[in-house]
Amino acid sequence: MSVFEQTDLGTRNPADSGGSSNIDEPALAGIDVSAGAPRHVLVCTDRSPVAAQLMRHGVALAHVWNSQMTLMHVVEADHEGDPLLPTHPLDWQLRIQEARLFLADTVFDSGCGDLDFGTELGEGKPFEQIQAWSNAHDVDLTVIASHGEGGRSCCGLAGTAHKLIEGLDGSLMVVPTSEAPAKKVEEAIYRKILVPLDGSLHAASVLPWATRIGEAHGSELILTHVVPTPELTRIGPPEEEDIELEELLIRRNERVATKYLTDIRSHLGGSGFTTRIVLARKGNPRDELSRIIHEQGVDLVVLSAHGATGATDRSLGSVAAHLISHSRAPMLVVRRRTKAQGAWDRACGTAVRRVPARLPSMTAA
Repeated sequence: MSVFEQTDLGTRNPADSGGSSNIDEPALAGIDVSAGAPRHVLVCTDRSPVAAQLMRHGVALAHVWNSQMTLMHVVEADHEGDPLLPTHPLDWQLRIQEARLFLADTVFDSGCGDLDFGTELGEGKPFEQIQAWSNAHDVDLTVIASHGEGGRSCCGLAGTAHKLIEGLDGSLMVVPTSEAPAKKVEEAIYRKILVPLDGSLHAASVLPWATRIGEAHGSELILTHVVPTPELTRIGPPEEEDIELEELLIRRNERVATKYLTDIRSHLGGSGFTTRIVLARKGNPRDELSRIIHEQGVDLVVLSAHGATGATDRSLGSVAAHLISHSRAPMLVVRRRTKAQGAWDRACGTAVRRVPARLPSMTAA
């Protein structure tokens, strides 16, 4: 048994129940199972070692939905001295030509010939160029790295990644730079997919994405819930009655969570993937999920931008923000595009005003 208490409730193949490729009621009543499959995937890359990894994941996800895919690179002015100094025209043209060759070579190595594929070369500040192009071309899913050519910092995200998370519309995949660089562009394979679920409609809305990827990759879907530690008002050391009450609440929450995950698993339709339930007992969801990702050897985490708190006034909830900044597995964060968010928020009874997420310790890009 690991440091945290974990209950593994077994593996099941949804095809055993004869289900079709959908998600049924009553366990998932109220969830919009059509939740917008990505029609356009944008991969944002620089010339860092993680570039090949971004392509691997972009191609893999585009193949799942047969989506349109665009590879984008932005050439940025680079001055060691005054940033207002203009770049020499010959130097700039050389850099543009090098960037075009980089895009061509990356596409050639990517194995994406069967996709509706294109490239885009921007000039200027990466965040501004990517945001403007994404908004103008109805991008549903953007693939970015946690850090770029500047390398990984001791914690948090690079400045450009943070701005993209805050400013882009729609869903995101964030690939950590800790992922081993690929020697060549080969499509990613997701053998183990972690799906954190906290009982909310927001969290469960990612299930159509997770099951579709699972079907395409023959994955094991790990449905996970962290039973929170009950909060009791305490003045001084806990009394025996307090300890008994806390344990009673934990057992109650475990029982409800087990039924919730079991119901979801029994109503997941489809074939080609298996499901397993992992229940973590007593802990902080952020820490426990990070530990499970590591100990289970997860290849991909599919989660909602927001969970039970429903605080959609921020671009990311606290759990999603923590995992994006600290996880060593790629994070696929499913969130509605702004034009569709209002109806979804009203259905879930949550707010719609946007303010920045509290992402930990950003560094300059």
